[in-house]
Amino acid sequence: MGKMGKLMLMKGISDKVSATLTVIIATKDRTADCIRCINSILAQTVLPYEIVIVEATGSGKVTPLAQAIENMKDATVPIVYVPVVQPGLTRQRNLGVSLATGEIVLFTDDDTVFEIDCIEQLQRAYNEVEDSVAGIQPAVIQRETSFILSRIMREVFLLSGLNNGKPPYMKSSGFPCLAHNPQRTCNAQVFCGVASYRRRIFEQFHFDEYLVGYGAMEDIDFSYRVSRSYSLCIYPEARIHHFPASEGRDKRDKYYEMAICNHWYLFKKNIPKNVKNYVAFVWANLGNLLLAVINSIRWRTTFPLVGTVHGIIKGLLQ
Repeated sequence: MGKMGKLMLMKGISDKVSATLTVIIATKDRTADCIRCINSILAQTVLPYEIVIVEATGSGKVTPLAQAIENMKDATVPIVYVPVVQPGLTRQRNLGVSLATGEIVLFTDDDTVFEIDCIEQLQRAYNEVEDSVAGIQPAVIQRETSFILSRIMREVFLLSGLNNGKPPYMKSSGFPCLAHNPQRTCNAQVFCGVASYRRRIFEQFHFDEYLVGYGAMEDIDFSYRVSRSYSLCIYPEARIHHFPASEGRDKRDKYYEMAICNHWYLFKKNIPKNVKNYVAFVWANLGNLLLAVINSIRWRTTFPLVGTVHGIIKGLLQ
């Protein structure tokens, strides 16, 4: 279980020197979104120490994003740009960490926009918590778009869901319940992909590169493993808006297949093996299959069902 004890806040230390912070963006095929994100970072009331961008280019050619960053060479913040041919979110993030020099590493998706004081608030949070708090997630603001039946089924079948105002945690099924519109600082067992960590923990932890490509649930796996050794918390005063982009994602059937395979792999890797958890795991997979049928009918496409079935078959063969 993660360390879900009382947060250790240190009061009266406003004169403590702020830790340097590196922002890491792993990106693919999202030039406009990434530039919008970078501009929101450059407009911060407190600037980061550096921005590291790892772009999966698919070739050795100069990309529009690389050209745009070249035009930002006079920016007030150093921007480190690294192209890689082979896409892979976990690999790109690990590479970004190896290049980072800040004491704090903040991962953000390329389709996000920072509120103007986000980094200032995040650094303030690190000044207020003890060193045993290894990671802090800002409030990630995103419009809930799933239809009501989907939300009900996710709750009933122990699938991934959102937790209004409550600490995020890992379900016995191996799926997370993530923070949604958090209103207060709280402990966490799991983070989403927009999260920060003390750089020193990467001497012990890395993103699992078995999770290739888009890497569904790579953020859940990483944060859950960290939370079993250190404290993590949500700090809602730091806010980042997420506008999910359609570009740069795997084909829909492949995404469903990957999501199922990754869940099976991570359940075996992270969740204690007992009857209760196995029952929850089977129940969740039944729910995934039913939800795939509903979505296939609703969207008039076989992508959800075909991808889910292929994922379950691959999971059984793992």
